[in-house]
Amino acid sequence: LIRGSQGDLSRHDAVMKKLSEGEEGLSLAIEQQKKNYDVRTQRGILRLAKAIIQSLDGKDPGEACRGSLDDFTKASALRPEHSTAKVNSANILIFSARYARSAGKSPLDLFKMALNELNEAVQLDMTNVAALHNRGTIYFYVAREAKRAGAAAEDYYLKAIDDLTAALTLEPGNAYVLKDLGVVKVAMAKVRLSQGKKVKALEDAWARRNG
Repeated sequence: LIRGSQGDLSRHDAVMKKLSEGEEGLSLAIEQQKKNYDVRTQRGILRLAKAIIQSLDGKDPGEACRGSLDDFTKASALRPEHSTAKVNSANILIFSARYARSAGKSPLDLFKMALNELNEAVQLDMTNVAALHNRGTIYFYVAREAKRAGAAAEDYYLKAIDDLTAALTLEPGNAYVLKDLGVVKVAMAKVRLSQGKKVKALEDAWARRNG
């Protein structure tokens, strides 16, 4: 992670101060309303924002990540029937995994935890675009880790394509999903080319999975 300029740091400090003040206020509210899903979720979002800024400033966001995950986990326990609660928990796990990878650590355990959350989210609501999009993204990350380790990555790429295609079917105008689907297909094509296979085989393999 690249440390920003002094101007960036000054702006980040001001934002961090506001986030910390907001966190304190929400913490007081939680003391009075321990079973309030919305307040728990809001504090989790603030803590995730703090983690992101800390990582941009080259600081370890571990404490903010753990606090955010704790809030999202407790919020999810309050509304276990809500798929969005599971997606929130997965979001902080995905961020933590990406940070771990940037620090030279294996992200796989964190990705696995995020996948568990997203699997539950999809089971609760198969039309949750964010759950499908994020799960597809994780499969892509896991495929890249497998490729780096010299293991088979094709199945993970195909799972990513399945989820991203499903998300795009539900929300055809989602530019982020469309972009990520293109990235996955290009990565899959490169793998096939490196194996001496025809790129068209990618579409054939995907068609067989969904035939």
